[in-house]
Amino acid sequence: MLIDRAGTTEYLRFVISFTARQILRLKLVTNFTAALALAMCWRATAARAQDTTIKSLNNSETKYCWRGQPKPACDGFLLTEFGYYRSIVQPTATVTYSYETYPDSTQRFSYEVRDTPWNFTWEVGGMVNANARNALGASVLLGANSDGGTVGIKARYRRWLNSEGIALDIGAGVRTSQSDRGTNYVYLGPSSTTYTDQAPPAAFTGDIAINARDYVSLIARVDISKFDNRYQPNISLGIRAGSIPAVIGTGALATTYAALITLFLFTWND
Repeated sequence: MLIDRAGTTEYLRFVISFTARQILRLKLVTNFTAALALAMCWRATAARAQDTTIKSLNNSETKYCWRGQPKPACDGFLLTEFGYYRSIVQPTATVTYSYETYPDSTQRFSYEVRDTPWNFTWEVGGMVNANARNALGASVLLGANSDGGTVGIKARYRRWLNSEGIALDIGAGVRTSQSDRGTNYVYLGPSSTTYTDQAPPAAFTGDIAINARDYVSLIARVDISKFDNRYQPNISLGIRAGSIPAVIGTGALATTYAALITLFLFTWND
């Protein structure tokens, strides 16, 4: 019985010791597993946070474009435009021509003229998308016509009609008058000529257009200037190219003009 008791006691000690060791091992494994799971969760959370931060930084970057597009594609965009306009309503003026003969006789006659019937224009500027539907900006206007040239500045508004870039464009501003028609031309003898009126003041210019993706626009324009000593409208319809087509059109026009000048010079020399 003593042996059995001693054996039983030893056996119980072994079982308790083994069980304790297994519990300790199980606890270590559990702790390690928990620590590993916690580390994996922390790493995944950190990765998500880093990805969110990167996306946030990318989204916070201001996007500028050459060809205008609504948000979120563009926050701001450049305006490069080349247009041609043909008048459908032209101001008229009466020019009085006086010729003073010697000794005391004066001949006088009058004739009617019209404002320039066509215009080429170039506009350079920029716009900022205030939101997905509205953009605001400004542009500098340069023009050329049969009476010379004109320079102006315009405020610009664009209303995006859809996400594909179809928009309504509105512009308004002031420009230098392109014509001094309507002044009284006085010829004082064979060696003296003068204009009795000063050059006209600055004129108003405004337009409204349907813009197709900043490639091409159909446009209606009105210019109100002092013509024949009174303000009259010049209403015209036209087409305006933007972005890349504007640069191509300007280059083609400049090349044609240079070729004509060269041809004229060669013809003149011959």
